[in-house]
Amino acid sequence: MHGAGGSIGSHLAKRLKNDGFWIKGVDPKRPEFGKTATDDFVVGDVRDPNICKCVLDPPFHGVYHLPADMGRRSINWIENQVLKYGHVEKTA
Repeated sequence: MHGAGGSIGSHLAKRLKNDGFWIKGVDPKRPEFGKTATDDFVVGDVRDPNICKCVLDPPFHGVYHLPADMGRRSINWIENQVLKYGHVEKTA
């Protein structure tokens, strides 16, 4: 789960964990809203292809991509999302 350190990611991780799923989370920062519910948490940025390889090995059944670039609705935000999705797609 990309964005596992944010509000939505933290809540989704709790829900998935309660439903019996094993969860690997990744985010550039540690969770702000308490202890993470993920089984494994990696501090990293998915714009880095090496981080994608690290967090997507072994292969998973699904990937949740919950990016948050607060207040950055600009061309840079779009470029960041393209990089994030592109690295995840190539690695998966």
